[in-house]
Amino acid sequence: MQIGDQIVNSSNSCIPLNVLNEVGYFKINEPLGTDLDMWGRVALQYNVAFSLEVGSYYNQGASDRACDIYISIDELPFGRFIRPNLEKLNDYRKIDQVYGYINKQLLERASANIKMGETKNARKLLYKYNGSDLKRKNFWLLMSWVPPTVTKMLRKIYLKLKY
Repeated sequence: MQIGDQIVNSSNSCIPLNVLNEVGYFKINEPLGTDLDMWGRVALQYNVAFSLEVGSYYNQGASDRACDIYISIDELPFGRFIRPNLEKLNDYRKIDQVYGYINKQLLERASANIKMGETKNARKLLYKYNGSDLKRKNFWLLMSWVPPTVTKMLRKIYLKLKY
């Protein structure tokens, strides 16, 4: 597991109601990322325990998964929430982990925007990225300048080679 990996999802979590009352619930009118935002806000205020033991299965083959919906958005809710509040964190390890998390989200959103042909929005996201994976950032930055027809063709080739 790497910094920035999602360790929780709403299908396999238990949380006391008073914690949700304090940090807030899922944000309304957000197309994606409301669960990641809520769990991120919880993790900033409370200790979180998790186990690598399998507690649920996530059907990645489902056709209506939210993570497969390509919606052109600037940044997921947690990133928009935490950026102006990072100076309030006084634990430098936690700051590094938060940056890892939101930088990974930026790369994922940028790649989704490129797949939709929203290259200008993808570049806007990539310019916010300040993580250490410069190879990946530069790859997606380069792909944002490639015409959408070429990126679709390259994606098809990549998927054939991958499987």
